[in-house]
Amino acid sequence: MRESKPVTGAKRLQYACIIDALHNTLSNQPDIKKEAVQWFDSTDTHLFSFFNCCETFDLDPSMVREAVRMSTWDPKIQKTRVLK
Repeated sequence: MRESKPVTGAKRLQYACIIDALHNTLSNQPDIKKEAVQWFDSTDTHLFSFFNCCETFDLDPSMVREAVRMSTWDPKIQKTRVLK
């Protein structure tokens, strides 16, 4: 049986960042959607960056980005995306 580690406040906030960004990619408001997509595309490494949130939950950033890309394709956003 695997021991679970206590969930910290920072970890809860990181989870909330991921969920909020996912919801925002589905927004009908272009600015909100664009900001969420940019967060997923970001290469920042601060505590609440996409990369660190993925690392915390053992998610592969490339796979998450691909899933977001497939579910949010929008020609207006595609022009400015920097997916890696």
